[in-house]
Amino acid sequence: LELLNIPFTGSEAGSLAVCHDKALAKRLVAQAGVGTARFQVMSSPRASLEKGMEFPLLVKPVAEGSSKGVALRSVVTDEDSLREVVSELVGKYDQPALVEEFLSGREFTVGILGDRKLRILPIMEIEFHDGSEHPIYSFDNKQGDDSLVRFQVPAKIEAKLQKRLEQSAKAA
Repeated sequence: LELLNIPFTGSEAGSLAVCHDKALAKRLVAQAGVGTARFQVMSSPRASLEKGMEFPLLVKPVAEGSSKGVALRSVVTDEDSLREVVSELVGKYDQPALVEEFLSGREFTVGILGDRKLRILPIMEIEFHDGSEHPIYSFDNKQGDDSLVRFQVPAKIEAKLQKRLEQSAKAA
């Protein structure tokens, strides 16, 4: 569509290509000044965990979309679980696993329209109701089992947080 100059919704090809590699995307947004969880890429369950990485950790395929490979067991709290999930994902998806420190707290999605002049859409909060100590928006949630999540649009947030989220989204 880009090559044919046909208008479309969604990101352009360059952004999609960069974002398909989550580690590359995290490096780029960090360079833009956007905070991101500490991470490393593990190609094998035998790889060393980098010094300073703290549990709980979130483990997911480095190059899948739509939360493929992300399940409740993707949040690991010890070395044995980490190695088990890395082994499973590397074997199933034939690619390295992204291992990042789990960020607890609220989860938001910030949509943007435009390519030069950016327009922020109403911010959405994903509220978790599964009682999990480490809730995540999993592949199952995105595939229709959203009974344990609720979407609040617009998010009920204070102006200061809204401004921070919008600035981070634009910088990214």
